[in-house]
Amino acid sequence: MEDSSSIVQLLQKDPLQRLGSGPNGGDNIKSHKWFRSINWKKLEARELLPKFKPDVSGKDCTANFDRCWTTMPLDDSPAPTP
Repeated sequence: MEDSSSIVQLLQKDPLQRLGSGPNGGDNIKSHKWFRSINWKKLEARELLPKFKPDVSGKDCTANFDRCWTTMPLDDSPAPTP
């Protein structure tokens, strides 16, 4: 169950409870088995090409999201207001 608990840790609403918020910061995320294969130095230097690049027609393009999300009323959003 490590995988599901890691997902839950990444999705915590409270930033203080989220994976990567502890004393080791982002190193906890970088060392996770899902991300170990990433060359973080090359990623930071923007030397890696993405495996998928979505078509985006502008800054507010939502074409890559399902309509069930883009037509949802704003007050139904589960995210807290910043």
